[in-house]
Amino acid sequence: MREDELHVAVASNRLKEVKRLIRNGADTEFRDPRGHTPLHFAAFHGHTDAVVTLLELGGSIHATDKMGSTPLHIAAFHGHKDMVVTLLELGADIHANNQMGRTPLHIAGTQGKLDVVVKLLELGADIHATDKGGHSPLHIAAHCGQAAVVAELTGLGADIHATDKEGYTPLHLAADEGHLEVVVKLTDLGADIHATAQEGSTPLHFAPPVLDVVVKLAELGADIHAADMHGYTPLHFAAVHGRNGIGVVVKLAELGANIHAATKDGHTSLHIAAQEGDLDLVMKLLELGDDIHGTDKDANPPLHLAVFNGDLDVVVQLMELGADIHATDKNGHTPLYIAVVKGHLDVVVRLAELGADIHATDEDGYSPFFRAASKGHLELAMKLVELGATVHAVTTHGHTPLHLAAFEGHLDMVVKLAELGADIHATSQALSVAPSSSHSSEVIPLEHCLGGWLQVAERVIRCPAVPSRRPRQPPAWLRA
Repeated sequence: MREDELHVAVASNRLKEVKRLIRNGADTEFRDPRGHTPLHFAAFHGHTDAVVTLLELGGSIHATDKMGSTPLHIAAFHGHKDMVVTLLELGADIHANNQMGRTPLHIAGTQGKLDVVVKLLELGADIHATDKGGHSPLHIAAHCGQAAVVAELTGLGADIHATDKEGYTPLHLAADEGHLEVVVKLTDLGADIHATAQEGSTPLHFAPPVLDVVVKLAELGADIHAADMHGYTPLHFAAVHGRNGIGVVVKLAELGANIHAATKDGHTSLHIAAQEGDLDLVMKLLELGDDIHGTDKDANPPLHLAVFNGDLDVVVQLMELGADIHATDKNGHTPLYIAVVKGHLDVVVRLAELGADIHATDEDGYSPFFRAASKGHLELAMKLVELGATVHAVTTHGHTPLHLAAFEGHLDMVVKLAELGADIHATSQALSVAPSSSHSSEVIPLEHCLGGWLQVAERVIRCPAVPSRRPRQPPAWLRA
């Protein structure tokens, strides 16, 4: 006998076969890979006679699958009202919670099974029950866009102002999914359009990128300038949605939203669009007057964020529209430096073609070539050499690209730099010691390999004319 033979018989509602299999030893509690018992199968298919038979022959009405769902949850999900009634008459728990803490009423609401919702409420289901996230059946129905269920629940006393564990009302969740009909229903019933969640978000923050919902909330008086605890306005949220939010961005701007508004990190909508790599939205925001030179709290203009993201089209467009290719952030990093750190070869090449200074150094004296070496970006490093970078460059602390490559264990980079003539005897301050430290020590590339990069150390030792000495004691950066 196949282990799932009873499931198959139940699914096809062959009651005589069901009884025969059980008499011959079939396990009424055997579960399929998803944890479903034969009783779950009967509930799924709406076979009430099979349910009665299984329960008479030892099946458990409280059995749960891997999601914690009982047969009653399954019947509610699929809208089998008669099955729901039968299960409850036979002792099913109307308040049973699945793994998410949701009752059969929650589940029926997700699917818009209105007749089941009504019946469950008639039979005692708790209209105010909350799941593990603090969501009531009304929250769930609103989130799923089940307008008829929302109307029924509110008509029977569900709290439209109830908040989940993050402070979201049903209106927040309806707006989040763009369910205009539900938004209208809830606001008609008095839902608060100014309600703020724990992080300060209003329903309007949640509405993008659905234009109709944004317009409706704005018509009702929602504050288009409201900022959450991170300083994000609805306009910033629209920018997060990229090209899908362009219509909303335009509408909010028409309604008077501040195109220059910045988050607490100093990001304008243009920063967000640039970081997301959305060229269409970048162009629209610039058309609406956003500042191409505006900087965030780390002094990053939009160009830096576009470079960080590696979106060449956005980078080029910003450059063509006047972005400063030599601008530096608070650490002295240029767009080219950032492109090198992130390994965006195509962006590096284009920036160099547009006049970026490949020799520009940050506040610590490191040029893009140093960072290519430390990151192990071999192809990119060779491109910089081709563009004029030198392997003999030295910082104010005596570090060379070879020191950094050795310290980070990039064997291929070490070999290539040596082949190009890098000085393998060059001394520097220990990389892990601050420049102002009185404990700095001079080390050669070989000693930089003592951090555990055996392959690199062996390769440096094999280089001709390199003294294969070990320091009498580990350098300071190893002893710290």
